[in-house]
Amino acid sequence: MTRKLNLSKYIKLFSIILPVIAFISLTFILFTKSPMQLKDISAEGNIIEVGTFLFLLISGGTLFYFKRGLLGSILILCALREADLHKFMGQSFLKNNFYTEPGMSTTLQKIIGLILISLIAFVVIKSIIKYVKPFIKNLLNFQTYYSFLFINMGLFALGKFLDIFCRLYKKIFDVAISENSVMYIGYIEESIELMFALLIFTNIILYFLNKKANVNKK
Repeated sequence: MTRKLNLSKYIKLFSIILPVIAFISLTFILFTKSPMQLKDISAEGNIIEVGTFLFLLISGGTLFYFKRGLLGSILILCALREADLHKFMGQSFLKNNFYTEPGMSTTLQKIIGLILISLIAFVVIKSIIKYVKPFIKNLLNFQTYYSFLFINMGLFALGKFLDIFCRLYKKIFDVAISENSVMYIGYIEESIELMFALLIFTNIILYFLNKKANVNKK
């Protein structure tokens, strides 16, 4: 009994300290490395992207363990997207040109892509129907975990905005951002995505451990 309680405390401590250490490390790297070094660190398959993938996958698996399969599926899908597995047919089946450009994909690949998109849409829509209303209710009641989750969602949105910022800026203003700035923005975007994954992991761990502790008290 005592060992279990101590283990829970260590897991809580780890889940809290981890994103703090990551934030300090990422900030230190941002201000001490050259743009080219930042580009290498945030490149595909490097430590930041791998970390994001792993913690999204672990978080999704944890939700499955606690019987929150729909939400777990979304995080696992995000993890697979981070690992670029949406390009397993050579090109991303999530992009419009996969279906419209001649020679981009075969008929069979198009069918597979549409089936996968339908499954993803089903999971997302069902999750929205099931969880959005209680989420808003708890958020308006200033429940800690839901407020924290709302902040995480804002972080995720910021990361995705930065992901398209350079292309969007050039398209709107017809001005290209300097290469160094692109490297900085790319590093910040990947860092934000890693922090999102770590904070989601922290939120899930603290929520379910505290929920379990409350049940044991009763």
